[in-house]
Amino acid sequence: MNSNEKFYLIVGGTSGIGLATTKLLIESGHRVMIIGRSEDKLDNAIKYIDSPNLLVQSFDVCNTSEILPFVEHIVTNNGKLSGLIYAAGYEETLPLGRMKPDSVERIHKTNLFGAIEFTRVCAKKKHYNNGFSVVFLSSVMGQLGEPGKISYCSTKAALQGAAKAMAVELAPKGIRVNTVSPGVVETPMSQKLFEALDENAIARIKSKHPLGLGTPEDIANAIEFLISNKSRWITGSNLVIDGGYSIQ
Repeated sequence: MNSNEKFYLIVGGTSGIGLATTKLLIESGHRVMIIGRSEDKLDNAIKYIDSPNLLVQSFDVCNTSEILPFVEHIVTNNGKLSGLIYAAGYEETLPLGRMKPDSVERIHKTNLFGAIEFTRVCAKKKHYNNGFSVVFLSSVMGQLGEPGKISYCSTKAALQGAAKAMAVELAPKGIRVNTVSPGVVETPMSQKLFEALDENAIARIKSKHPLGLGTPEDIANAIEFLISNKSRWITGSNLVIDGGYSIQ
């Protein structure tokens, strides 16, 4: 075993930014367990990365009451964690007048409640190694408003607030908590969004990013930095990676 090898848990690692981060960490010599709901996506991730250092587990983050035994099982069978990356996310575009409590609850369970519970459980001493670090995948939509994105914006803003509070509370245990906030990145989620828009709307979105749209690798590089000891004096921070979107 490589003495520098670490074991990371990525929740929502089967596509997009989560998968790119998984690939980057494995290429750096670490072991990674990715969590996803879709068995097909987990199988595709295995084929895409093709490494003995990749572990996968199927799990629905909305089942918050099952997260404790789930993490205990992972740690018992694979060793203590060096870091947690929460990249699970759900997005829905609905105007306020069409929103229903059920859809609001679903987005908050996926984007926010799961992140809080996974962190609470992973931050138990028996589950992590020294230098444990947490990164939440937030969004520039956590700082900016967008029509039809009330639930999404609110969860991403809440992640940033939760990270700051956790960072203060967990600092005595040597645990760091940070967020990254991407602009529009070329992922399956954004592709689904573009499919519902006309060409003019897509052009407007692209024009708001002075450096163009981002790639999953752009965000993965930042996550790798924040999850590592290279950022040992950074906690409670939100790193905006948006190609200039939010400075206009």
